Formats: sequence, C-alpha cells, structure tokens
Amino acid sequence: MAEFLEDPSVLTKDKLKSELMANNVSLPSEDHRKDVYVQLYLKTLTVLNKKSSPPDTFSSDEELPVVSNKSRPGRKATRKTDKPASEEVDVTDLTDEGLKDQLMKHGIDAGPIVASTRKVYEKKLTKLLDQSAVEMTPSLPEIASALTEASKADSPQNGNTQSDHYSDKEDASKDSTSNLQKHLKRKHSSVLQRAEMASDDGGEQSAMPTTPPLKQATLSTSAITKMKVNSLVLKFIIADVQPFSLVESAPFREMIEGISGGRTPMCRKTLMLRIERGYQNMKEALTETLQDVQTVCTTADIWTSHHGSFMGITCHWIEPETLDRKSAALACERIWGRHTHDVIAAKISQIHAEFQIQGKVSATVTDNGSNFVKVFNEYGGCEMDDEMDSTDDVQFADVSAVLQEEEEELNFFLPPHHRCAAHTLNLVATTDLDKVASQGVSRKLYRSAMSKCAAIWNKAHRSSGSVDAIEEIAQMRCLVPSVTRWSSEYHAIEKLMSLTESQLKGICDQLKVAKLHTQETMFLKEYTAILKPLAYSIKLLQGEKNCYFGYIVPTILSLKAKLAEKLTQVQFSTHILLAVIKAVDTRFGQVLASHEARMAASTIPRFRLWWLADEERGAMKTAMVQEIRLLRIEPSEDSGTTGNAAVGGNPEDDDNFFTFETAQMTSSSVEEEVQRYLQDPDKSLASLKRYPMIRALFLKYNTTLPSSASVERLFSQGGLIFTPHCNKMTDKHFKQALLLRYNRLYWSVDM
Repeated sequence: MAEFLEDPSVLTKDKLKSELMANNVSLPSEDHRKDVYVQLYLKTLTVLNKKSSPPDTFSSDEELPVVSNKSRPGRKATRKTDKPASEEVDVTDLTDEGLKDQLMKHGIDAGPIVASTRKVYEKKLTKLLDQSAVEMTPSLPEIASALTEASKADSPQNGNTQSDHYSDKEDASKDSTSNLQKHLKRKHSSVLQRAEMASDDGGEQSAMPTTPPLKQATLSTSAITKMKVNSLVLKFIIADVQPFSLVESAPFREMIEGISGGRTPMCRKTLMLRIERGYQNMKEALTETLQDVQTVCTTADIWTSHHGSFMGITCHWIEPETLDRKSAALACERIWGRHTHDVIAAKISQIHAEFQIQGKVSATVTDNGSNFVKVFNEYGGCEMDDEMDSTDDVQFADVSAVLQEEEEELNFFLPPHHRCAAHTLNLVATTDLDKVASQGVSRKLYRSAMSKCAAIWNKAHRSSGSVDAIEEIAQMRCLVPSVTRWSSEYHAIEKLMSLTESQLKGICDQLKVAKLHTQETMFLKEYTAILKPLAYSIKLLQGEKNCYFGYIVPTILSLKAKLAEKLTQVQFSTHILLAVIKAVDTRFGQVLASHEARMAASTIPRFRLWWLADEERGAMKTAMVQEIRLLRIEPSEDSGTTGNAAVGGNPEDDDNFFTFETAQMTSSSVEEEVQRYLQDPDKSLASLKRYPMIRALFLKYNTTLPSSASVERLFSQGGLIFTPHCNKMTDKHFKQALLLRYNRLYWSVDM
C-alpha cells in the first residue's frame, strides 16, 4: 500500500501545506493557488511510491486513482475518499488572480477584482460552471448504453477464477465504470433513474429526446424597417441641424447599415422630398390647430444674414383649460429689395391669411423700428378720418382719377400694433442714458471708464492670448458684450467690477491697455448697482412661457420705484437716475394709461389690484365688472340666471329678438365673483379655474406677449442652420428645415 497519496487533490490547501512541511519539503515564498501545492506534492512525495514499490507487485485491495493534468485547480471533494468531478470548482478558494483566469477561460473579460466586485464575479463563474456541467452531461441513451455495456463487461470478470487474470479493480481508473456510476448516483441521481428506465424498455433508447444545445442569443433586426430607418435619419438631420449632404457620406451610410441590419438609408433626393412633405403636413396640422383657438398674438421682425433678409413671424396663444402658453413659427421667408412699409405690410397680411388667423390676432408685437411703426400707422386697426368735412355741400370729383388711385394703393387690414417692451427699455438704457451721461457733470468720468472697458473687450475679442491671460489672472472667461444688447454690456461691466483691484491692474498690464483709476472703478460699481433693476426688468419682459401682457404695467411701476430708492445712495449718477426715470415715463406713458394693459395686469393673480393706489382700486374693480358683462359669460347655474323680458307679439319669435338682462341678478353674481377673486391670496395661475369670468378676461387681455423676443429666438435657430456646410441651401429649404425644427410638436417623422 502506497505511503503517499496518488491523488493529493483530495486534500485541502492547508492540509497539503502541512503534509509538505512534515516531509521537509520547502514551500514557495508567496501564497499560491491549490494546484501549485498539488503539483509540488506529486513531484516530491508521490514519486517516492514508485521507487519503494517492487516492479512486479500489484495490489487489488482498493482502487488506484489517477491524477489527470486536466483537473480543475481549486476544486473541493465532498469526501476525501471520493474523486471529485473534473468540472467541480470551489470559487471561494480561488485567489483574485485565479478567479480572473477562470473567467477568461470561459470567455469573460473581467475587470479589476476587488472586495466590492468579487461576489459578482463569483456568481458569474458559478453560473458558467453550471452551464458547462449541463453541456457535458451525457444524454440518456448514452448513459443507458454505457450501463448495459458495463454490466456485460463486468459479469464475466467478477466470476473469473483463472489465476492468470487479475481482478477487475486493478485498473479501475481506466477501464472500470464504477467511478461513473458513483458520480451519477451522487450528482445526477434523477438522470440515472431515467436512464435505467430507458434501459429496461429495451431498444427505445434512441427514441428518447435529447437536450438541445445552448445557443447564444442574437439581436433581431427584423422589426427595423427601411421606412423606420429613413424616419429616424430625417428626425436626426432636422433636430440636430445637420447638413443635407450627410446622407451622401459613406461613413454615415455604413454606420446606418451596420446598426440597422443592412437597411440602406435614403439618398439626398428622397430626403428633400420627405422634408417638403413633412413641411406641408406640419403646416396643415398647425392651421387645423389654430382653427380651434379664439385669440392669438403674433410677433414679427426682419433678420439679415448671409447677404439676405428674412421676415420672421411667430404665433402664440393660451390653452383655455390648462392656461399653458403655446407657440409656433408661421414663417421665415426671404424679403427682396428695400424693407419699406408696404412690403412689410403685404408679407404680414399674406402670412396671416395662409394660416387663416386674420380675425383672431389680438395684436402684433414688433420692435420700435420706424418701418414697422409706419406699417401699423398706415394699415393697423380702424383708421378714423381726422379731417372729415361736416358741411352738407355737394362736391364733385373725377371718377377716373379716383379709380386709378385706388388701383395703385395697396389696402391691407392688419391687427393692432404693440411695441416690444424689452426693446423700449433697451432704448432707454442706450439712447436716453448715453445721451444724458455724455452731457452731465460726470461725462468725462463716464466716457473714460467706458472706453477703458471697451479696450479690454476688444483685446479679448481679437486675441486668444488676451483671453488666456484674463483666465489665468481672474480665473474666469471674459464676457464680450453684444453691440445691440445693453443687457450684455451691463453684465460685462458687472463681471469686470467683481474682480479685485490687483486683478484689474494685472489684466490691464498684461493686455497693455490703460488702467482703470480708483474713481473710474467707483463710478462703474455705482453704475451697475443703480441700473440693476433696469437689467432685471428687461430680462423679465423677454419671457415667453410664463410672461403676459399684464406684466408690463406692474414691472414699469416697480422699476420706477426701485430707481427712485437709489437716489439717496448715489455719488456720481444722480442726473443719470433722474434721466432714466423720466425716459421711462415718456416712453411708457401711453401703456401705463392704457385700459387694455391695466385690465391685463388686474386679471393676473400675481398682481390683482395690489399694484394700484388705494384710491384707484375701486374704479378698476368697477371696470372689471363692466368688462365681464360685455363678455356675457354666465358664472354658473347656481349663482344666478339671466332673465328675459318679452315685449309683445309671439313669444316664440320675439324672445329671440327682444332680450333684456335682469340687471340685479347678473350684477350681483358678477360682483360677487370679482370680489372673491380680489380677496383670494392664492397667486398661482391655476386659481383662475375657480373664477370662470375672470379667466375669460385673462384670456382676452393676456394672450399678447409683452415683447418680440420669441421671433428673435427663431432667428437664433436659423443661425444654427446657416453654417459653412449649408451655405448653398436654398431659401425654400432653409425655411422648411427651420420651421420643422421649431414646430416639432406639430409634425411627426412618420407622416
């Protein structure tokens, strides 16, 4: 009997190390995997069995296990006397490197294995080993056949009495099936039972079903059609402002074919056809949507870019139920020639007619350009003849001359005109402020300080080295203001004044420009402090989603009050503040006295009548009641009914003609709702749902926007399309691509 084990893998790792040390075998300096100690045991101890055993002596007392080099390292047997299966691995005994090696053998590229990720990789390796065991398990017919042959082969040997034949156990590891039987009984008892049943049936083993081999799941692209691919490509080009030539790019087409399962994207000609069809569908859907809207507001402006001029018009309305602001772009069309008032009037009238909103526009908001002002002075609203002759004398005229004059004169009917409140405030901050600051007592201080700031901005605009120097010194990017936006100039000055005196000095030295003196710095800091309410007012009135016409009056009144408060805090700019307050009064005097603007402010829950003086609130409340009566809105069924008084004749016919309101009941219900609204502390817009008559007034007067900033945002999106890659785009395709991108809510790529 051997002194050392022929299969030392049945021992644990610690037992192996103990056996090796007990037999004076030196261990490796570092800790290794179990298979390293198994191989060391075989080379140093197991080999001694062959030297000590006689060459012709055999023993059949017990089975001699054979150690295979293909045994999986790190496996643990259930019993020390049983040989473990070749695929059994105790993943908990593996080192981090061993675990990673096992995963790589199974095709898993594992990342760093640390304490937080080890359990995840252990579960993954266990799952892989279980799958391998299932794949290596023999089928039931094979097991049944093996058992039958084993029984036939073992029966004569077990009964053999010839002395020149050895026992069937002498080479059990090679020829005997006892190890297979033990393994099946221990690990696959259910499979063995089915195999024995199949063997008893005789000859039917081949008819038994076999487990199909496991296959890797593949991604099916059958659901991705060519139409779907083209729709997604169209959406990507429009939404991401890509050039139309992208569909002709070979790498782009290869990418689309690769991710879509070989579907070929459309060509450029098909793309242009789909853009035109999408534009027509969008226009029809938008026109249909506007048919259900009672009141809309439009904004208009002219944009010059790439040596061409474009008329842009946007449309805005409020959903009656949700009170959400909705917006859409109606046009961005090329204008040829001079921008005269008749050309602008013709274009606005044409676009309103295309979308069938001529009688729905509450107002068109534009900037203060003289051409736009003249358009609406000539064609806007109902013009009254101031020079009407009151005499009854009969006058004669040349009929042919009158007819010829009417043919030459263009007649357009345009809605009322509102000037952009944000642009008007911008004029106050530029034209009016600059005029008084350049003429007052501090004119030298104002001019020198502004010129030195402009020198810094010019350096930063023209030289990247100057930008780097400013970032290194001030740890911020230098903001270069826009020429046409006073707000950007204000924020640029404010950013410079946020720097320390040493930082400003370092920037001026590095850029080689004139330094700002102490008085100039103090003046600029005072300038930004006193004009901060003006900058905030401009930003507020440029809103779109949550800004309404009723914001103008409260904003202007608050601006005047805050500017007046600064008068006691200034050292250099008293005359500037007074001039700004006067300019605001002059430019907004008509709006502040406007019944429409005051009614719009009163129907916004955020303001109600709080912006008015106490002596004016009673008159405004009476005006609200009168406006509601004119709208003829019934508050509710339980708050009063409107009576009719019939005046003679057939009641069935005359009641529809002679209708007179019962003044007491209607007046009582209206005044009650107005009173409840004015006393409600809720400032949210949703509170209007509790007051249907007030909500009707809100929709009537607050549909109009206070500024034309929305059409300028449309032009900003147009600037994204006009890139060097798209400089050959036609005006028609530019308009279609821009409006499809802006009105993405009103069309679908699948149309």
